[in-house]
Amino acid sequence: MIKFLDLKKVNDAHGDEISAAIQRVLDSRWYLLGEEVSSFEREFADYCGAKHCLGVANGLDALILILMGYRAGKAQWPRSSFCARQRVYRR
Repeated sequence: MIKFLDLKKVNDAHGDEISAAIQRVLDSRWYLLGEEVSSFEREFADYCGAKHCLGVANGLDALILILMGYRAGKAQWPRSSFCARQRVYRR
């Protein structure tokens, strides 16, 4: 098997930091939104050199928001066999 990404190696290098972040979320009981998400969005925006960052649940949500931002109509997008794209186009 060819390893694509050794997540154990990545996680082991940052294990204490990851565990502390998870514990902060559990202690705050803010599993959605909350200060941890706001902090991530600010830090990631800074990292990317952007004014803002919006965390979303998954790639489909990201595609929907991108297309909404461009106000793309259904006729502007080609058909695709990829189901997530199809769901975005239908919205």
